[in-house]
Amino acid sequence: MIVAGIVAVVLLIVAVGSAVRALRAAESVRAARGVRPFSQTGTHYRSLMSRRSLLKLGVTTAGAFVLAHSGVDTAVEKWHTSRVRGPGSDAAAEAFKGFGERFWFFVWGGFALLDGFVGSSPVLQWGRRNFECLIVGLPALWTIQRVGGGGRPTDEHGDPRWRPMHDDNTASGHTFMAAIPWLNAGKSVESAWFGKIAWALSWGTGWSRLNDRKHYVSQVVLGHGIASGAVEATRSDAPSRTGMDVPGGEE
Repeated sequence: MIVAGIVAVVLLIVAVGSAVRALRAAESVRAARGVRPFSQTGTHYRSLMSRRSLLKLGVTTAGAFVLAHSGVDTAVEKWHTSRVRGPGSDAAAEAFKGFGERFWFFVWGGFALLDGFVGSSPVLQWGRRNFECLIVGLPALWTIQRVGGGGRPTDEHGDPRWRPMHDDNTASGHTFMAAIPWLNAGKSVESAWFGKIAWALSWGTGWSRLNDRKHYVSQVVLGHGIASGAVEATRSDAPSRTGMDVPGGEE
Protein backbone atom coordinates (compact mmCIF):
# COMPACT_ATOMS: atom_id res chain seq x y z
CA MET A 1 0.00 0.00 0.00
CA ILE A 2 2.84 2.39 0.84
CA VAL A 3 4.53 1.92 -2.54
CA ALA A 4 1.26 2.43 -4.42
CA GLY A 5 0.44 5.51 -2.33
CA ILE A 6 3.79 7.11 -3.14
CA VAL A 7 3.35 6.34 -6.83
CA ALA A 8 -0.14 7.84 -6.77
CA VAL A 9 1.09 11.09 -5.20
CA VAL A 10 3.95 11.37 -7.70
CA LEU A 11 1.59 10.74 -10.61
CA LEU A 12 -0.82 13.42 -9.40
CA ILE A 13 2.02 15.93 -9.09
CA VAL A 14 3.15 15.07 -12.61
CA ALA A 15 -0.44 15.38 -13.84
CA VAL A 16 -0.90 18.86 -12.38
CA GLY A 17 2.42 20.03 -13.82
CA SER A 18 1.58 18.56 -17.20
CA ALA A 19 -1.83 20.25 -17.27
CA VAL A 20 -0.36 23.64 -16.36
CA ARG A 21 2.33 23.35 -19.04
CA ALA A 22 -0.25 22.42 -21.65
CA LEU A 23 -2.40 25.40 -20.67
CA ARG A 24 0.50 27.82 -20.90
CA ALA A 25 1.62 26.49 -24.27
CA ALA A 26 -1.83 26.59 -25.89
CA GLU A 27 -3.13 29.49 -27.96
CA SER A 28 -6.35 29.55 -25.92
CA VAL A 29 -7.87 27.88 -22.88
CA ARG A 30 -10.26 25.88 -25.04
CA ALA A 31 -7.49 24.66 -27.30
CA ALA A 32 -5.53 23.39 -24.29
CA ARG A 33 -8.29 21.14 -23.05
CA GLY A 34 -8.79 17.54 -23.98
CA VAL A 35 -11.95 15.43 -23.95
CA ARG A 36 -14.45 16.19 -21.20
CA PRO A 37 -15.11 13.36 -18.72
CA PHE A 38 -18.10 11.17 -19.68
CA SER A 39 -18.47 12.79 -23.11
CA GLN A 40 -17.59 9.49 -24.81
CA THR A 41 -18.96 7.10 -22.20
CA GLY A 42 -22.14 6.22 -24.11
CA THR A 43 -20.14 5.32 -27.20
CA HIS A 44 -17.76 3.21 -25.14
CA TYR A 45 -20.61 1.36 -23.41
CA ARG A 46 -22.05 0.49 -26.81
CA SER A 47 -18.64 -0.74 -27.91
CA LEU A 48 -18.38 -2.94 -24.83
CA MET A 49 -21.81 -4.36 -25.61
CA SER A 50 -20.93 -5.09 -29.25
CA ARG A 51 -21.11 -8.65 -30.53
CA ARG A 52 -17.32 -8.95 -30.74
CA SER A 53 -16.74 -7.68 -27.20
CA LEU A 54 -19.49 -9.83 -25.71
CA LEU A 55 -18.10 -12.89 -27.50
CA LYS A 56 -14.65 -12.28 -26.02
CA LEU A 57 -16.06 -11.75 -22.55
CA GLY A 58 -18.23 -14.82 -22.95
CA VAL A 59 -15.24 -16.98 -23.86
CA THR A 60 -13.28 -15.63 -20.86
CA THR A 61 -16.24 -16.22 -18.55
CA ALA A 62 -16.72 -19.76 -19.83
CA GLY A 63 -13.02 -20.46 -19.34
CA ALA A 64 -13.18 -19.14 -15.77
CA PHE A 65 -16.23 -21.32 -15.10
CA VAL A 66 -14.36 -24.40 -16.28
CA LEU A 67 -11.36 -23.58 -14.09
CA ALA A 68 -13.62 -23.09 -11.08
CA HIS A 69 -15.62 -26.30 -11.53
CA SER A 70 -12.93 -28.67 -12.82
CA GLY A 71 -10.70 -28.62 -9.76
CA VAL A 72 -7.97 -26.58 -11.48
CA ASP A 73 -8.60 -23.59 -9.19
CA THR A 74 -8.11 -25.56 -6.00
CA ALA A 75 -5.13 -27.47 -7.40
CA VAL A 76 -3.33 -24.27 -8.43
CA GLU A 77 -4.13 -22.62 -5.10
CA LYS A 78 -2.73 -25.56 -3.11
CA TRP A 79 0.38 -25.80 -5.31
CA HIS A 80 1.14 -22.08 -5.07
CA THR A 81 0.63 -22.01 -1.31
CA SER A 82 2.91 -24.99 -0.69
CA ARG A 83 5.58 -24.48 -3.36
CA VAL A 84 5.76 -20.75 -4.14
CA ARG A 85 4.48 -18.66 -1.26
CA GLY A 86 7.06 -17.43 1.22
CA PRO A 87 8.44 -14.22 2.78
CA GLY A 88 9.75 -13.02 -0.59
CA SER A 89 6.50 -13.57 -2.46
CA ASP A 90 4.53 -12.00 0.39
CA ALA A 91 6.66 -8.85 0.20
CA ALA A 92 6.24 -8.62 -3.57
CA ALA A 93 2.50 -9.27 -3.28
CA GLU A 94 2.13 -6.49 -0.73
CA ALA A 95 3.68 -4.01 -3.18
CA PHE A 96 1.56 -5.18 -6.13
CA LYS A 97 -1.70 -5.28 -4.15
CA GLY A 98 -1.70 -1.52 -3.56
CA PHE A 99 -2.14 -0.81 -7.26
CA GLY A 100 -5.57 -2.42 -7.19
CA GLU A 101 -6.97 -0.43 -4.26
CA ARG A 102 -10.09 1.70 -4.65
CA PHE A 103 -8.32 5.04 -4.25
CA TRP A 104 -6.98 4.67 -7.78
CA PHE A 105 -10.49 5.42 -9.05
CA PHE A 106 -10.11 8.94 -7.65
CA VAL A 107 -6.53 9.26 -8.89
CA TRP A 108 -7.58 8.54 -12.47
CA GLY A 109 -10.65 10.72 -11.98
CA GLY A 110 -8.29 13.58 -11.14
CA PHE A 111 -6.40 12.94 -14.37
CA ALA A 112 -9.68 13.04 -16.31
CA LEU A 113 -10.70 16.36 -14.75
CA LEU A 114 -7.32 17.95 -15.45
CA ASP A 115 -7.33 16.69 -19.03
CA GLY A 116 -10.87 17.86 -19.73
CA PHE A 117 -10.92 21.21 -17.93
CA VAL A 118 -7.33 22.49 -17.63
CA GLY A 119 -4.89 21.20 -20.25
CA SER A 120 -4.34 18.00 -22.17
CA SER A 121 -1.13 16.01 -22.61
CA PRO A 122 -0.22 12.40 -23.42
CA VAL A 123 0.13 11.45 -19.76
CA LEU A 124 -3.22 13.04 -18.90
CA GLN A 125 -4.90 11.32 -21.84
CA TRP A 126 -3.56 8.03 -20.50
CA GLY A 127 -5.01 8.74 -17.07
CA ARG A 128 -8.33 9.85 -18.51
CA ARG A 129 -8.61 6.63 -20.50
CA ASN A 130 -7.89 4.67 -17.32
CA PHE A 131 -10.78 6.46 -15.63
CA GLU A 132 -13.07 5.87 -18.59
CA CYS A 133 -12.19 2.17 -18.56
CA LEU A 134 -13.22 1.97 -14.90
CA ILE A 135 -16.51 3.71 -15.61
CA VAL A 136 -17.25 1.39 -18.52
CA GLY A 137 -16.03 -1.85 -16.98
CA LEU A 138 -17.19 -1.63 -13.36
CA PRO A 139 -20.87 -2.48 -14.02
CA ALA A 140 -19.82 -5.69 -15.78
CA LEU A 141 -17.37 -6.51 -12.98
CA TRP A 142 -19.93 -5.97 -10.21
CA THR A 143 -22.59 -7.97 -12.05
CA ILE A 144 -20.35 -10.96 -12.69
CA GLN A 145 -18.96 -10.87 -9.14
CA ARG A 146 -22.40 -11.14 -7.60
CA VAL A 147 -24.18 -13.33 -10.16
CA GLY A 148 -21.39 -15.92 -10.20
CA GLY A 149 -21.25 -16.08 -6.42
CA GLY A 150 -17.75 -17.58 -6.18
CA GLY A 151 -15.98 -17.65 -2.81
CA ARG A 152 -12.44 -16.92 -1.61
CA PRO A 153 -9.84 -19.54 -0.65
CA THR A 154 -9.83 -18.07 2.86
CA ASP A 155 -13.60 -18.39 3.35
CA GLU A 156 -14.79 -20.89 5.93
CA HIS A 157 -15.86 -23.21 3.15
CA GLY A 158 -13.53 -21.84 0.48
CA ASP A 159 -15.07 -22.90 -2.81
CA PRO A 160 -14.40 -21.39 -6.25
CA ARG A 161 -17.50 -23.01 -7.75
CA TRP A 162 -20.21 -20.64 -8.84
CA ARG A 163 -23.28 -20.37 -6.62
CA PRO A 164 -25.35 -17.44 -7.91
CA MET A 165 -25.77 -14.58 -5.43
CA HIS A 166 -24.02 -16.54 -2.67
CA ASP A 167 -20.88 -14.38 -2.62
CA ASP A 168 -19.20 -11.64 -4.69
CA ASN A 169 -15.69 -12.88 -5.46
CA THR A 170 -16.21 -14.45 -8.88
CA ALA A 171 -13.92 -11.86 -10.50
CA SER A 172 -10.99 -10.11 -8.85
CA GLY A 173 -11.63 -6.40 -8.47
CA HIS A 174 -8.01 -5.67 -7.58
CA THR A 175 -6.87 -7.39 -10.78
CA PHE A 176 -9.37 -5.36 -12.82
CA MET A 177 -8.33 -2.05 -11.26
CA ALA A 178 -4.59 -2.61 -11.59
CA ALA A 179 -4.54 -4.16 -15.05
CA ILE A 180 -6.18 -1.22 -16.82
CA PRO A 181 -3.30 1.32 -16.60
CA TRP A 182 -0.76 -1.22 -17.85
CA LEU A 183 -2.97 -2.42 -20.71
CA ASN A 184 -3.66 1.17 -21.75
CA ALA A 185 0.03 2.06 -21.55
CA GLY A 186 0.98 -0.93 -23.67
CA LYS A 187 -1.46 0.12 -26.37
CA SER A 188 -0.40 3.78 -26.27
CA VAL A 189 3.27 3.35 -27.14
CA GLU A 190 4.75 2.36 -30.51
CA SER A 191 6.93 -0.38 -29.06
CA ALA A 192 6.25 -4.09 -29.27
CA TRP A 193 8.60 -4.97 -26.42
CA PHE A 194 7.06 -2.35 -24.11
CA GLY A 195 3.61 -3.67 -24.94
CA LYS A 196 4.65 -7.18 -23.91
CA ILE A 197 6.24 -5.95 -20.67
CA ALA A 198 3.15 -3.87 -19.86
CA TRP A 199 0.91 -6.87 -20.53
CA ALA A 200 3.00 -9.05 -18.20
CA LEU A 201 2.95 -6.39 -15.46
CA SER A 202 -0.82 -6.09 -15.81
CA TRP A 203 -1.02 -9.51 -14.14
CA GLY A 204 1.12 -8.50 -11.13
CA THR A 205 -1.71 -7.50 -8.81
CA GLY A 206 -3.75 -10.50 -9.88
CA TRP A 207 -0.87 -12.76 -8.90
CA SER A 208 -0.68 -10.98 -5.52
CA ARG A 209 -4.31 -11.92 -4.84
CA LEU A 210 -3.51 -15.53 -5.67
CA ASN A 211 -0.45 -15.41 -3.41
CA ASP A 212 -2.45 -13.90 -0.52
CA ARG A 213 -5.18 -16.54 -0.96
CA LYS A 214 -7.79 -13.88 -1.62
CA HIS A 215 -8.75 -15.16 -5.07
CA TYR A 216 -8.52 -18.29 -7.17
CA VAL A 217 -6.83 -18.25 -10.56
CA SER A 218 -10.18 -18.27 -12.42
CA GLN A 219 -11.20 -15.12 -10.55
CA VAL A 220 -7.93 -13.42 -11.48
CA VAL A 221 -8.35 -14.41 -15.13
CA LEU A 222 -11.92 -13.09 -15.19
CA GLY A 223 -10.99 -9.78 -13.57
CA HIS A 224 -8.21 -9.32 -16.11
CA GLY A 225 -10.53 -10.27 -18.96
CA ILE A 226 -13.08 -7.62 -17.96
CA ALA A 227 -10.29 -5.04 -17.77
CA SER A 228 -9.07 -6.02 -21.23
CA GLY A 229 -12.59 -5.70 -22.64
CA ALA A 230 -13.00 -2.23 -21.12
CA VAL A 231 -9.67 -1.11 -22.56
CA GLU A 232 -10.60 -2.33 -26.03
CA ALA A 233 -13.99 -0.62 -25.80
CA THR A 234 -12.55 2.76 -24.82
CA ARG A 235 -9.90 2.62 -27.51
CA SER A 236 -12.36 1.88 -30.30
CA ASP A 237 -12.30 5.56 -31.28
CA ALA A 238 -8.53 6.09 -30.88
CA PRO A 239 -7.08 7.76 -33.99
CA SER A 240 -3.81 5.81 -33.86
CA ARG A 241 -1.80 3.34 -31.81
CA THR A 242 -0.16 6.19 -29.97
CA GLY A 243 -3.54 6.90 -28.39
CA MET A 244 -2.97 10.66 -28.50
CA ASP A 245 -6.21 12.63 -28.65
CA VAL A 246 -6.79 15.87 -30.44
CA PRO A 247 -7.04 18.79 -27.96
CA GLY A 248 -10.04 21.06 -27.84
CA GLY A 249 -12.73 18.53 -26.90
CA GLU A 250 -12.69 16.21 -29.92
CA GLU A 251 -11.11 12.81 -30.30
